[in-house]
Amino acid sequence: MPGLAGARVLVVEGEFVIAVDHQVLLWRFGCEVLGPMASAAEVLVLLRHERPDAALLDVGLADGQAVPVAEALRAAGVPFVLVTGRGPAEPALGGAPRLAKPCDAGRLRAALARLLDPAA
Repeated sequence: MPGLAGARVLVVEGEFVIAVDHQVLLWRFGCEVLGPMASAAEVLVLLRHERPDAALLDVGLADGQAVPVAEALRAAGVPFVLVTGRGPAEPALGGAPRLAKPCDAGRLRAALARLLDPAA
């Protein structure tokens, strides 16, 4: 799909089935998928070696909350969207765009397009 083809998108998701669903959608959009990863610890190691173009970030991860991941993504200049079924986010996550689970392909594609090209 135009605008997303070739984008490197990190999937950080605590629920395996949802992570795989996001992975498949991103492949269909033409993205290169990093992950999926279910824990903040895994993501923080990856971010030492890789810089994704954007990230999908679940609030509840296998080893706790996503705040350390959000902070690392912001420090690296990587835009992200929260994809969560939880209520209001931690204050540290408050400014991030948000999609509610379950998220359909159209909403996910539009959110990523906005992350990758905010002027569009």
